[in-house]
Amino acid sequence: MHFIFVLIAGIFISFNISVIPLYAQQDSLTLAVKIVEDYWSEQDDFLTNLSKNTGVDGRNHINNVLTISKKEKEDTVLRLKNMRWIESENSRLSRRVMNTVTTYMERYIRAVKKLSGKLGLENKKDIDSIIERAAQVRENFITKLKEVQQEEKILREQIPVKEKEEPLPVIDSPVVEDPSKSRGIWER
Repeated sequence: MHFIFVLIAGIFISFNISVIPLYAQQDSLTLAVKIVEDYWSEQDDFLTNLSKNTGVDGRNHINNVLTISKKEKEDTVLRLKNMRWIESENSRLSRRVMNTVTTYMERYIRAVKKLSGKLGLENKKDIDSIIERAAQVRENFITKLKEVQQEEKILREQIPVKEKEEPLPVIDSPVVEDPSKSRGIWER
């Protein structure tokens, strides 16, 4: 009996999830969170591979950058997730999402550039390739985010705006009131 209920509930839930339109499955905020997490994981892989080729001092500097960037990633993701509840105006929300993502990515690139000064010249070429790749990935992600925000803007413009209706009069109030009659506290 329980098995049949679970089976039917599972089918019902999977059916309801598949009915959600595509534009509602991924909005700019969820895409921005995914972009930040993907960007961090890719750059983390690059720096982890670089740390294998460096000495102890270089490894310590790289680990410092990794721990700081991980904290910044978590803060950025939290900020993006909370942004939906803070911002009510859609155009302002789009600008804040874009600014948050680009700021995170630019900070990461600056941290890697500072790292190149702390490491030896033998790692300079690797760090330059990491910075180049990070800038290229940043541009691809920003382009994708702009496209999704533009699609959201078009969808918002297609939704008709409801006009506010006039409020209905109170039903139990008298139709005609005598304005000359002063109402006491008991008649209000």
